[in-house]
Amino acid sequence: MGTMISLGVGKLEIDWGKNSIFENFCDLFQPEDWKDIKYYYADNEFEIKKGYSRKLSLVKPRLNLLGYTLPNIKTMYEDNYKDYVDNMGEYAQPILTFDEYFDVFSKIDLSKVNTLTEYDDWDFGEYASKCVFEDEEIQRLLTRYIDRRSGTFYENLPPRLLVRVLCENPTAQNIPLQWYMLDHVESGWSKEDELAPKLEDKDKILIVTEGKSDTFILKTVINGFFSEVSDFFYFIDMQENYPFTGTGNLYNFASGLIKIKLQNKTIIIFDNDEAGIFSYNKCMKNLDSIPNLKFYHLPNIPEFERFLTIGPTGKSYQDINGKAVSIECFLDLAFGVDNPPEIRWTIYNEKSQKYQGALIAKDNYTRIFKASLFDDKYNKEKLIFLIEDIIDFWCDNYCER
Repeated sequence: MGTMISLGVGKLEIDWGKNSIFENFCDLFQPEDWKDIKYYYADNEFEIKKGYSRKLSLVKPRLNLLGYTLPNIKTMYEDNYKDYVDNMGEYAQPILTFDEYFDVFSKIDLSKVNTLTEYDDWDFGEYASKCVFEDEEIQRLLTRYIDRRSGTFYENLPPRLLVRVLCENPTAQNIPLQWYMLDHVESGWSKEDELAPKLEDKDKILIVTEGKSDTFILKTVINGFFSEVSDFFYFIDMQENYPFTGTGNLYNFASGLIKIKLQNKTIIIFDNDEAGIFSYNKCMKNLDSIPNLKFYHLPNIPEFERFLTIGPTGKSYQDINGKAVSIECFLDLAFGVDNPPEIRWTIYNEKSQKYQGALIAKDNYTRIFKASLFDDKYNKEKLIFLIEDIIDFWCDNYCER
């Protein structure tokens, strides 16, 4: 029969391969997922061996960054259906709509599903129709009959699509996705390092900021509190290693990336101050759009709507969103200091008719951040919100697969 390699959640098998024909799922796991897991064999036999195992709740953010968001998988499903109809013509069978498919697999009780098989010599599509859709728990939720001849469509769906649907199943959040690959390695069909967790360069996202402090803050928070996806992100400092000549501003940098036909996924992050918003709008208006380059500015938040400022007319509380918000404003500005934070209005821009503001003593807040981030009393809420917003922005705006 050959040596099998498979991916599954509980006893629901999602994908398998044999010998040299299989799909690599190393992008869904990280090194710490190398664990003892239960391998199932014929006659209900099993053995405990090493393999990769990761809770679905931790797989979900990785799938989102790989492009498997809910809107995207619906499009994938419908595109697969169109291809199926085009290829099969009058022989195409009725297929579940995406909503029907989603309704089944996001609601099944995975503890009751068992599609394990001894790998009969199925024709293509028979496993889906004869095994998966014949399972009693899955049958319970089907709203209409699945013709056995339609199995080809379901087996052509990307395996990660089904995993992403299962990530929405409330009963499955703590159930691990498991990759049973050790037999395949031990039999010599693959090498362990070929299946070790890693991302391809095309799946990594370059984050470009306005300066070294911005990069340090984002990198530290991502590595410290978003370890489940930290391997997706890498950075370039605009104050050092700037790859183009000129003033070093982000607009020129973005223009250069477009001219050299950038292939990497990249997000350029502007401050939410007068200068940052001006440059952000200039990029959005004047630069050609390419799918792998996105422009983002720091978000507005209610806390910045009434912020102590100082300027030519003295001190007052003002809305600094879009005028003076830098990444340092997302730090805990009350930790380790005696006085409230202040914004100083500096340069007036005639074109925008707005003042540019800056956080007073922002280097001091950064030093406190470096020393105290992992102190339980240090308020990390704004920083966590910021990283979540950046990730959500990327997932919502990058659709190409």
